[in-house]
Amino acid sequence: MDDQGKCPVMGHIRIGKTEAPFSVKRKVLMSLWDTHSGRTIGKSRVAADLNRRLDRMNVSIHANYKELSKVKDRVTAEQVRAASLGIVSRKDDMVTYFSNYLEKYEQRVGKDRAEGSFKTLKNSWEHLRKFIKKKYKVSDISFTALNYSFIEDYDYYLRINLRSIEYIFKISS
Repeated sequence: MDDQGKCPVMGHIRIGKTEAPFSVKRKVLMSLWDTHSGRTIGKSRVAADLNRRLDRMNVSIHANYKELSKVKDRVTAEQVRAASLGIVSRKDDMVTYFSNYLEKYEQRVGKDRAEGSFKTLKNSWEHLRKFIKKKYKVSDISFTALNYSFIEDYDYYLRINLRSIEYIFKISS
């Protein structure tokens, strides 16, 4: 508690047996906090602002959990916390992420995904993997390393080295 009688608001993400605490980066008077609901009491501007912030964080946490669940078999509270706070994990490099996505996608082929779409995605993954290996001499690249220059270089690789844009155009016309 600080000298004004305010305490920091903390959140906890629990998934299975994993837990990840995080700071909401706000303080609130103890008299305004309802422990059972995990929200502030009243309709003051301070209470409304904090409750809105908590609602946005809750939506973000659930959205990140849903997104991670699409590409990972087991999602931990720490992974969701990191995604929600914008912390990129080394395990979430682009080729690895795309590969995990493909594995999940392949399991759905014949149910709600088409074989042709899977083959197209796998082909895209191969092109991306080869491009990163050729251009950067690494097997994977962090999402944080992606920038406009990466996109331009990859576009050039596809159009000039692979002539894939022309190929796609010829097929569709």
